[in-house]
Amino acid sequence: MEPRHGTAGRGERWYRTVYDAHATPLLDYFLRRVSQDHAHDLVAEVFLIAWRRRAIAPDEPDLRPWLFKVARNVLRNHHRGAARRMRLHERLR
Repeated sequence: MEPRHGTAGRGERWYRTVYDAHATPLLDYFLRRVSQDHAHDLVAEVFLIAWRRRAIAPDEPDLRPWLFKVARNVLRNHHRGAARRMRLHERLR
């Protein structure tokens, strides 16, 4: 898949702008679904993915829905991992 934007114009300034605009709503999203400790880690994971995929991340106004889609996938992975750990814990008992 050909990158739409490249990363030349999407450096630290882009990241800071995206983080400042979207970190709080993403944290609120996670806080409604997981503990505070996990919520902060999951927000960090969303922004790590956003940084790695910045070449294909959409521009505003489509960026926010894209970030929340990433957040939903991060949350699903978190829940799957927790379920796997629970099953392993049960087997070990």
